[in-house]
Order: sequence, then C-alpha cells, then structure tokens
Amino acid sequence: MSAAQNNHGIGTSTEITEKDVFKWLCASAIGANINATYHLAQCFRLGIGTEKNNRLAFQWYMHSAECGHVDAQWMLGQYYETGTETPKNKEKAMEWYFKSANSGNANAQYRMGLYFHFNKDEKKAFKWYLLAAKQGIHGAQCSLGNCYQTGMGVDKNENSSFRWYLKSAEGGYAEAYHHVTECYYYGKGVNQDINQAIIWHSKSTQGENVMFTFN
Repeated sequence: MSAAQNNHGIGTSTEITEKDVFKWLCASAIGANINATYHLAQCFRLGIGTEKNNRLAFQWYMHSAECGHVDAQWMLGQYYETGTETPKNKEKAMEWYFKSANSGNANAQYRMGLYFHFNKDEKKAFKWYLLAAKQGIHGAQCSLGNCYQTGMGVDKNENSSFRWYLKSAEGGYAEAYHHVTECYYYGKGVNQDINQAIIWHSKSTQGENVMFTFN
C-alpha cells in the first residue's frame, strides 16, 4: 500500500492537488517509505500542500537520511552547515556530505571537492571535482578546468583545461566565460581565435562578469 501511495503522491495528474500529494506522502512516510519521507521533507521546506515548516523538514530529512536516502543526506548536510533548525556543526555537515557524495550525489561531490581544495588536499579535491563534473555540475567543471590549468592534483594539460572550461561555460557558469575568453585569446588548449574570444567576452559582460581585458 505504501509504495502505491507514494507513486500516487508524486504523480503529475493535474486532477491531484498539492494538498492531495501531501496527504499521500504523509501516509506513505508513516509506512516507512524512504522516498516518501524525503518528499515529505521537501513539502515542509517548500510549503507544498502545507505550511512551510523547517523544523519538520529537518526531522523528516534526518529520518530519510538515516535510512540511506542520498538526496536527504545532502540536504541534512546543508542544515548542519548553515545551522538551520539545529546548531551549526561543520563536522556533522561534512559527514553527511561525504555519505551523500559516496553514494553518487553530484552536489555533495562538488561540496567535497571544495572542502578538500580549501584544506589543501589537491588530489582529493581533483577526484571529487571530476566526479561532480562528469555528472554535469557546472561549478565543478570550471574548478576542474582550473585544476588542469594549474596542475592542481593532476598533471597540467591545457587541452583538458579548455574542454572543461567550455563545458562549464556552455552550461551558463559565469566564471567559465572569462576562462574560455582567455583560452581563445591566447590560444591556450585551443587554436587562437580572436573572434571567439570576443564572442565569449561579450557573454561575460552581459552577465556582468567582466574579468578579462583585451590588451
């Protein structure tokens, strides 16, 4: 019954209201359906079918995370890191991020990359950036481009650096526009192409991310 309720609860039928979804998720969550517990937490956090309630959201994220829900583990890490509905606890935040990242959550993998980058463990930072970048996290793709550009945790490789910068920029990551502009302008990892440099520079200025000046 619980699985059927959960499937009904997250359905897309326009005849089902947000309150209906919330009721079905409540019933499924009480029946210990791990996906329902996560979606119920989302309802409380976002105010879907019920009033926003971060305290209850935290409690349901905790329940779901402890049962192994990867996205709930990621969310719980954010609650501990920001001190939302619980005292700030960086150590607990990183524990939950690590569990989530290890199970394949791309956002958590990027967060682990940033953590190890800040703590000067270049090889681990590169490892997590690469995992997140392969899953399409544009910030991680840009960071990976930086790794290849500077030799952080990996051998320098301008071709690889450019490819990751370009992926990030094509995904709309503003910082990467600057790097792609620079690569085309100076011919780093790609044939020099001033026209392409101008195009990407124009995109960066449209996004008010002016980090490169033509000399």
